[in-house]
Amino acid sequence: MSTNLQKYKRDTKQVRIGLEAHQLLKLGAIKENMVMSRFLDKILSEYFKEKVDETYTKAKNGSRTE
Repeated sequence: MSTNLQKYKRDTKQVRIGLEAHQLLKLGAIKENMVMSRFLDKILSEYFKEKVDETYTKAKNGSRTE
């Protein structure tokens, strides 16, 4: 018997990280009640959002970016 419901499957890639970073990621994900991949997505999106905002602000003010 088949069902019309399909699971949503995210596109993912594997990333190699050190053991200590893995433990920190795992503990952080547990603390936030998230799976590790979603927790890492959250960390990276916040990190790069700040970098993009900072670059945009510098460009807007006429400063040179590195």
